[in-house]
Amino acid sequence: MSPDPAIEAARALLVRWAEAFNTREPARIVALYADDALLFGTSQARLYIGRDQISSYFRGTSTVAFGEQHFVPLSEDSVLCVGQYTFTRQHDGKPVSNPARFTFVARRRDAAWQVLHHHSSAEPA
Repeated sequence: MSPDPAIEAARALLVRWAEAFNTREPARIVALYADDALLFGTSQARLYIGRDQISSYFRGTSTVAFGEQHFVPLSEDSVLCVGQYTFTRQHDGKPVSNPARFTFVARRRDAAWQVLHHHSSAEPA
């Protein structure tokens, strides 16, 4: 069975998202979101609507590493991505890890795959 092209595109988008996040350059991360994207971030309670608002969210010093991931095609142009990732930051010279869960909806618009929806929450204790 050959891989679903939409799932492979969504998987590649998450790889690019992690690479951009780990640069700690908000513009690189935000460029992966659709103009009308929605974000419920891990560290803030508010809903960020659109790239302009989302650009104000990414200001941290953490890095991210993806763990378990599941992909469900919703159509040939959209995929639901669900899983876990871990954010790591330095505190007093030591790494502090914060596991979290995510959902992304990846959507192809024109030829580009972008994040349409992103929800992140801390892993329950």
